[in-house]
Amino acid sequence: MIEMPLLAMIEMPLLAMIERFHKLKVCIDKALIDIGSDTKFSDLEHSKIKDLIDSLQPFKLAVGALCRRDSTLLTAESILTFISEKLLTQDTVLSAELSEALRVRIKELRIIATGILIYLQNPKKYDDTRRADDAFTMLKKKVIRLEMRNILERVINMIDLTKT
Repeated sequence: MIEMPLLAMIEMPLLAMIERFHKLKVCIDKALIDIGSDTKFSDLEHSKIKDLIDSLQPFKLAVGALCRRDSTLLTAESILTFISEKLLTQDTVLSAELSEALRVRIKELRIIATGILIYLQNPKKYDDTRRADDAFTMLKKKVIRLEMRNILERVINMIDLTKT
């Protein structure tokens, strides 16, 4: 059995409940009328629920992909790009806000190691990976190579120290 992070275990059942609610909207509206309730859902409220479902779907797919045993930092990078692109194509207020929040968080967490891994995966295509989008910007090759050299020098120095 795949162990999922706590957040994923909370969000996936919540999304499933919202999806069920949306599928049963006609039945729920009829039941509210039958019991004489003053509560009624407008078309706008139903469309907001649909927007919420559509905006959370990419995250649901991402959680499934990230929880796989063979996920890596590069997998996460691809998934974040996928989520960002899906949210931008939805063209809703909620998806725009989620996309912006995701971009801000990515910029906060972006580390040089991600750039190095992407560069090492395929150095010739590294420039294709670089984007104008500042959340997904990659460092220049020169900076990546310099940082890789610094890391190698530290490793070599540590090896030399352990030999003596």
